[in-house]
Amino acid sequence: MDDALLTEYIIQQFGKHVSRDNLIYDICQRTGRDWNSVNNLVAAVEQTHATKIARKQTPLLLIIALGILIAGMWAAGGAMAYYIDLIQTGNFSLDPMSLRRDYVMLIRFGTGVAMIFGALVGAIDQIWKMVSP
Repeated sequence: MDDALLTEYIIQQFGKHVSRDNLIYDICQRTGRDWNSVNNLVAAVEQTHATKIARKQTPLLLIIALGILIAGMWAAGGAMAYYIDLIQTGNFSLDPMSLRRDYVMLIRFGTGVAMIFGALVGAIDQIWKMVSP
């Protein structure tokens, strides 16, 4: 295989989220080259074609980010609805079961906010990698 075909193969495999070590091993087996030379080739392709690789990886990562965003909105929204209802009804109680439920809802709210934040940061980062030169 010549380097142009190898370059396209490397980009294609990174677009399929193949791990770096598995890709290097596969190329070593196909071409008979040693690990270090293939490692250098893969590193060079990663650096020079980062935008093209990011474009191939973006759809799957954005779908995952969207799922996490929706789940985070559901978790945080459910906790917010609970606390809004609690404030509107004035049903505050110090019995252990009510306090436990309040604590669990607080954890649910924090987890939901963290999921929303993480999904947005990940999606923005992936989009930025895709459009930056």
